[in-house]
Amino acid sequence: MQAKPEFEIGQRVKVVVGEGNRTPRVGTVHGVIWHHKDARYNYYLEVRGRKVSKRYLAADLLADEL
Repeated sequence: MQAKPEFEIGQRVKVVVGEGNRTPRVGTVHGVIWHHKDARYNYYLEVRGRKVSKRYLAADLLADEL
């Protein structure tokens, strides 16, 4: 059974910069998909009105509080 995703569509998040993520970004989640093979959620972001094609894992993101 799938657990509830850590981030919801429309939630503001920021990308944790590290080895796999070299571009700092702050945006909103515009898509959440369940990856059956990896058994975890993948998240798609929208930054300044533009969709980012990269998939992010929950570990790559932090909730951004205004």
